[in-house]
Amino acid sequence: MHNSDYFTLFIVVLSAVALALRLTSQASVEVRRGIVAIGSTIVYYGFDPHGLPICLGLVAINWVLGRAIVLSPDHRKSTLLVCGLTLDLGLLAAYKYLGAIIAGLGPTYSVELGLGFPIGLSFIIFRLVSYLVDAHAGGEVARSPLDLLCYALFFPAILCGPLIRYEAMMSQDRLGRTTSVDWSVGLALIGIGMFKNLMISPAIAAVADKVFVPWLAKQPIPMTGAWIGMIAYGFQVYFDFSGYSDAAIGVARLLGVELPANFHSPFKARSMVDFWQRWHVSLTRFLTIYVYNTVTLTMARKIGAKASAVKQFVWRIAYPTTLVMFLMGIWHGDHLTFAMFGLYHGALLVVNHAWRSFGGRYRKAALASDWWPTVALGLTFLAVAAGWAIFRASNPGRAFAMLGTLLGRSEWTGATLASSAWPSHPADPLLTTGGAMPITVADIALLLALFLIVWVLPNSNQILSRFNPVFEGGGYPKIAPSTEALKLSLSPAWALSVSCLLVWSVVAFLSNDRAALLYFHF
Repeated sequence: MHNSDYFTLFIVVLSAVALALRLTSQASVEVRRGIVAIGSTIVYYGFDPHGLPICLGLVAINWVLGRAIVLSPDHRKSTLLVCGLTLDLGLLAAYKYLGAIIAGLGPTYSVELGLGFPIGLSFIIFRLVSYLVDAHAGGEVARSPLDLLCYALFFPAILCGPLIRYEAMMSQDRLGRTTSVDWSVGLALIGIGMFKNLMISPAIAAVADKVFVPWLAKQPIPMTGAWIGMIAYGFQVYFDFSGYSDAAIGVARLLGVELPANFHSPFKARSMVDFWQRWHVSLTRFLTIYVYNTVTLTMARKIGAKASAVKQFVWRIAYPTTLVMFLMGIWHGDHLTFAMFGLYHGALLVVNHAWRSFGGRYRKAALASDWWPTVALGLTFLAVAAGWAIFRASNPGRAFAMLGTLLGRSEWTGATLASSAWPSHPADPLLTTGGAMPITVADIALLLALFLIVWVLPNSNQILSRFNPVFEGGGYPKIAPSTEALKLSLSPAWALSVSCLLVWSVVAFLSNDRAALLYFHF
């Protein structure tokens, strides 16, 4: 299918579901959930007809298990939970890693598995895992399979989240009972999200490719060019993924459902802990609740309260943090570089926690100084940027090579000016990067403009903060309001701006043959 086909299918189903919900706004919530479940099934079938039976089977089995957990005596609840988690996570592991494991055994064991990865399977399974764990803890369970289907395959967020717990989503009673404010906020988020994803992300991707294409071809890269490439790629991932998240939250709002924020200006973070509280917030929260907290509690019971401060830190902070980030890394795929990426961020988080725990008077002095916020912002940004070298690399060797270049340890560490004279036109080359496409003045100008956006301007949720655009509370982040001057208001100028964004982005989408978002690969 082409982009125009996907767009037509999505718009037709969205319109039909919104109309059906409007006509049944006074009906029971079960009826309205059933409408959304049917619409979600149709959308999923249009995107991935071969993956739909897998997802429907998972939903049916998990619904049965959830009911069984609630109705069973206490001594059987844990057994049922283990069975459900083994099924869900085992299936996800098989799809993600079995092919790579068999290939690693050598040609003798090589077979063609034919396991086409169903779209959105990672997010669907994470929703079902949280559903079962919460049911085991006494949380709300689905009354019917359609209720669970509405939650697990909710089509606005089926591909890349945001993740939300069953009770937090299904306890909302405004499904189909939308107002003009809901539609205004929803369309604004869709317009902003599509613009970020379809206009900004591809533009900065072209800059990143000027570095990564020669790098992947094992050509030498200048240190300055390497840093430009890492920063550009980080912006590409951010605007691609956060753009999708904004659009997903906006579409859900059109149906009367509030989803939590998935990004909250992550490049404004002044520590690695702060960064992961702002980046892919729903996944971070999922891993914190269901992995980190569980491991920390287990370790606390095991080592006791009388252990030394260092031992407490190692087993109650460093170990759970490293484990969680390792899992986060391999969740992205079966390449060894993804595991390295997770361990890299795990190490940075451990250092950050150690600074908090043992920094003492040095940390207090730094926090009291005027220069620390700026230094902390810069150090955090550079640490995150360097990590993209691991994330983008095809193998560990290429990752270490690029990290060495970033540190100036390569055969070519200085940026080479393309000309001795200052460029007179934005398209004139400024720096060579080892490839056929040099960095231009326009490329640098684009990077500077994006720095302004991510460091100075409010994010989309802050701009719309007076309308409460996202689900808050219950452990989900609260959005700090923007200054009054940068808040959107319902006015003709606002409506015209949003309309232009929507039209511009739709035209870009229909004229672009991109098969999927960048983050769909993970």
